[in-house]
Amino acid sequence: MIRDLHTLLDDTGRRQLRALLLRITVAAVLQGLAGATLIPLLGAVFTEDWDRTWTWAGILAALVIAHHLLILRNHLRSGELSSRLLRLLHTRLGETLTTIPLGWFGAGRSANVNRLVTKTAIDVATAPAHLIAPVITAFATPATIIAVTLVVRWEIGLALLLGAPLPLLAYRLYLRVIERVENDWETGTNRASAQVLEYATQQPVLRAYGRTLDESSPLGAAFAEQDAQARRMVLGNSAASAPLFLALQTVLTVVLALVVHLSLARDADIAVLLAVMVLAVRFVEPLTAVAEVAGGLRIAAVGMRRFQEVLSLEPLPEPQTPAAMGEPTVEFREVTFGYEPERPVLRSLSFSAEPGTLTALVGPSGAGKSTVLSLIARFYDLDPGAGTVLVGGRDIRELGTEALMRQLSLVSQDPYLFEDTIENNILLAKPGATREELERVARLARVDEIVHRLPDGWQTRVGEGGSTLSGGEKQRVSIARALLKDAPIVLLDEVTSSLDAENERLVQQAIAQLAEDRTVLVVAHRLQTVRSADHIIVLDEGRVTESGTHTQLLAHDGTYRRFVELREQADAWKLTPH
Repeated sequence: MIRDLHTLLDDTGRRQLRALLLRITVAAVLQGLAGATLIPLLGAVFTEDWDRTWTWAGILAALVIAHHLLILRNHLRSGELSSRLLRLLHTRLGETLTTIPLGWFGAGRSANVNRLVTKTAIDVATAPAHLIAPVITAFATPATIIAVTLVVRWEIGLALLLGAPLPLLAYRLYLRVIERVENDWETGTNRASAQVLEYATQQPVLRAYGRTLDESSPLGAAFAEQDAQARRMVLGNSAASAPLFLALQTVLTVVLALVVHLSLARDADIAVLLAVMVLAVRFVEPLTAVAEVAGGLRIAAVGMRRFQEVLSLEPLPEPQTPAAMGEPTVEFREVTFGYEPERPVLRSLSFSAEPGTLTALVGPSGAGKSTVLSLIARFYDLDPGAGTVLVGGRDIRELGTEALMRQLSLVSQDPYLFEDTIENNILLAKPGATREELERVARLARVDEIVHRLPDGWQTRVGEGGSTLSGGEKQRVSIARALLKDAPIVLLDEVTSSLDAENERLVQQAIAQLAEDRTVLVVAHRLQTVRSADHIIVLDEGRVTESGTHTQLLAHDGTYRRFVELREQADAWKLTPH
């Protein structure tokens, strides 16, 4: 654990940790020496040598005072170190999350990250304040007591020395058992956390279908599993601690029996034996104390390992000198990519998109349309030899993430708005924008109509994820944000797929504004969006099967023509009265 803490801390924190370890060790040795002074002190009392009694009493008092002063200082410094560690964990985690590929997120990892930031960070940060001292004391104090008793009564010292491995072995067994049960509990807790997030965010769907929290629901099952694992952890902790405390009591019993045996001998020094008996009890106390915090030690160790797993993630490679870009073109050259190596989504894909044009990506579900946008935004990196994605005529890996992001605006099918005002959600793209710029993009994206309709206007809070706005309103705010960023390349992922006719019309107008002087790529299912595109690329199983304009593709009996026919049939469908 000390090694893991050393890795997680910065240089200042490491110096503080080394100083803390030294003070804890000195305090533990002083504790052992304070117990050792009982031997000459009781000897002086029994022989009524009051001068020696007061001398050793003064030494004992000095050792006790020094020990408690060190303990007080350690409490203060360990608290400071814990606070520093917590800040570092949050800072380093934030830095890591902003440099790793965005494709890493998902698959339940959002819940895991949330748990890291909250509970796990606290578990790890409490280690310097509450867990290190018992561990060091459990070794340093008994070692001091063994050294003293070997000098004073070698028989008892030898018994302590030979008996020490027994509780240590029991302690290792204890750690092994609780590691297994706590890993299972941690897994169950992460699963329950993910289910809680899903349950909270999907309330409209659950209520619409009458699904409540019951034992058969995924959340109920996750809670039941977590409860079962918590019971197993408690039972496993109790079962594993029994051999440990039995080992400690066995060592203490053997030593006390030896003291009684020696006290019956003619040459026995009763004062020495009495003091040694007290030392034997003091020998066991630190070991008992560390057993009581073993669970916390294990939790902190697991938390450190989980932090290390995330902090050791490889960031996106960045060029030492970012390459200069040309015109804001987008090009794929023989790109092959899959989320799983054996299941490619894109296969030798090649196409290009030019400035001032709207390029529509069309195809069945699973054809790789959204994957294309993800690769342009460098959410994932291509394997060596798997082709090249170029922006501005340069490999995106040569541009650097910051330079690439300046060139892109991304609007997803389900845009996320932060729990803030409409104004601040748009200004996220350009915090220093003027009022004129803000109102201009609002008009272009048809957000001005939303602002005028709502009582609080620009200061209307949109709720978590934009929950107080409709899907179309969120799309328009998101497009306004993209317009304000004024990036030369805009990526739109099915932004009209779930909108009503009026919102679709308004969003289509906003898209047309975007395409006037930018390179726009849109994943589209709506015929109106596709028909107005300058260039249409039809994907199927990760390959380009057709490309051209709407008129050109309709002239061929291919996938696109069938797509258009199906869409026209769907648009013509209506209810007839009986």
